[in-house]
Amino acid sequence: MGRVKRVLDLSLPIYPNNPANPTLPSVEITVTANHATDGYQMERLVTYTHDGTHIDAPGHMWEHGGPLHELPISGFVGPAAVFDMRHKQTREAITGEDLAAADVDMADCSIALLVTGWVEKLGYTKEWVFESPWLRQDGAQWLIERGIVGVGIDHISIAGMEEEEDYATHQTLAKAEKWVLEGLKFPPTILEPVPWLIIALPLPLEDTAGAPARVVAIELEA
Repeated sequence: MGRVKRVLDLSLPIYPNNPANPTLPSVEITVTANHATDGYQMERLVTYTHDGTHIDAPGHMWEHGGPLHELPISGFVGPAAVFDMRHKQTREAITGEDLAAADVDMADCSIALLVTGWVEKLGYTKEWVFESPWLRQDGAQWLIERGIVGVGIDHISIAGMEEEEDYATHQTLAKAEKWVLEGLKFPPTILEPVPWLIIALPLPLEDTAGAPARVVAIELEA
């Protein structure tokens, strides 16, 4: 294996009241000890399993899907298949035809990344939360048929927040035992023609339908 040439951080930072699903409680980070009075520093973090950059298990949107810890950890590491979807407009669906037209080379067990550019609008606004491009059910099926292990997007929901097909997209992926990565941050360099290796490791929580994750893209020297 070649040496690491470059590492891209694809994760959003976690901080109090970071923009997320407005129907859920905001993140809280409270200092519980400090150097002046305690001689050390410690914080208490209150969050939920689908805040910020996180992974959805099949059981998140499908009653018969399993929890995240039952998926093999090897499945969270794999080659990236990067789809440039920045041309998609407000609330426009990403379809199977769109993905095919992108003409992306896909290796076995790829991790599909849908780059919409919407993360540049990050904020507690109607535009950011409710008007993002989203993956339609036929797009999800197109990816499944090409052997992905998971798919990620730079928004808090892969199928939008108010789209009628939201549930169908999630269930299609869940029934195929594919995980979903939401809340990504894509630097422009992710679109370079580089064989990125994706490492998307969720926290090792048991019996949950999702977990926060730290996600990186690695370029190895030839």
